[in-house]
Amino acid sequence: QGIQPPTVHWPVPVAFQPDLANRSAKEWPAIVDLLAGRSRERILLFQGSSGVGKTELVRQATAYAKKLGLLVAPLNLKGGISKVEDVLGQIDLELGAYLPNFSREGACKTHLLRKDLRALRQPVFLIFDGYEAAADNAAIADLLNLQLLMEVETALSLAVIIGGQSVPDLMKASWSGLARHILLEPITESEPWQEWVLRRYPDFHENEHIPALVRAARGNPRVITDLFAGLAKP
Repeated sequence: QGIQPPTVHWPVPVAFQPDLANRSAKEWPAIVDLLAGRSRERILLFQGSSGVGKTELVRQATAYAKKLGLLVAPLNLKGGISKVEDVLGQIDLELGAYLPNFSREGACKTHLLRKDLRALRQPVFLIFDGYEAAADNAAIADLLNLQLLMEVETALSLAVIIGGQSVPDLMKASWSGLARHILLEPITESEPWQEWVLRRYPDFHENEHIPALVRAARGNPRVITDLFAGLAKP
């Protein structure tokens, strides 16, 4: 009684224009609140089919976190990460200087990683993209679901984003009260794409064709961005 929880000093939001056509209604505000420590839900799960922009969203979140000066460890679970040792090694590569016990003992003992995360008083941001690649890998899935995500409740400086065609099942998670699941849909409105094209390709003058191109691509961000990258070439 009378003991106050340790204080974690989260950064104040700063001006940042994500290189996205939309995601301003709920997705990007959720990221801003997460990285400002304003949300109880310090786990964000971004789920969507191929091409809807999950990777670009987490890439922009990574850039924003670095602009805020946060400790950031991005991991692409489709990028050759097949063992628990690969995940722990990547975390050590990015954050080892701030995880003394974990790093000193070879970055292979999960309980030391959790101990160091609990001791941190500055925000640390873990990002896992391509979760579907690890969903059937029991060892990695258990590391995330049963250890690292559970640690969010105890490690008050920890924030996590997971993106993928599949994401951890909240119905089975003990940490579900600390997580928010957001389903990413295609961006079918032409206005956000017109604004994005104006920012990205200010010399593109065929704006009247944008609605037709968006309809033809069915709002799929990957198709649309690739299409405009080709059209905008001199």
